[in-house]
Amino acid sequence: MNIDIIEKDAFFVIGYDDSGPIETAKDWIMPLWEQFNADFAKLAPIAKKDAHGRYLVWGAMTDVGQDFHPWTDEGRYMAGVESDRYMDAEGFAVWRIPAFRYLRAEATLATYADVYREVLGTLFPNNGWELVGAVQEFYRKDQLYLFFPIERL
Repeated sequence: MNIDIIEKDAFFVIGYDDSGPIETAKDWIMPLWEQFNADFAKLAPIAKKDAHGRYLVWGAMTDVGQDFHPWTDEGRYMAGVESDRYMDAEGFAVWRIPAFRYLRAEATLATYADVYREVLGTLFPNNGWELVGAVQEFYRKDQLYLFFPIERL
C-alpha cells in the first residue's frame, strides 16, 4: 500500500451532494456520481486542473452538520470537482473543505474497503493517530486516493 503524509490548504468542491445512513450509502451516493457525470460539461469550465491538465475530482465527505467531522451513523457526500470559482457554481452545491494534514493512501475501487480497514485498524493505532475529520476521496483516472485527516490546520 502506497501511503504518505501531506498537508492541503482549505479548498472548494463543487458538485452534487446528499446525505443519508451509512449502511445504505451506495444507494444514495451512486446517483450523485451519475448526475455529476451527466452534467460534467457544466462543471468543466470552473473546475481546477493539475499540471497535466487532469480535472481534480473529489468524493468529498462530511458529517451531517457539515463540520467535517467523521461519519457516524449518517454522513454527507459530494461528487464534485475542486474549483476556485465557487461564486460561478449556480445550481450546484459548494463546500469549503478545511485545511488538514492527511495520511494519503492509494487504493482502487476493488481495494477500497481493505485499505480503509488497514489504515484505520492498523496504521492509526500503531502511530497514535486519531481520525480528526471526514475521509476524502480523490479520483484520478483509474486511481483513487483516500485522504484520512490526522490534524486540522
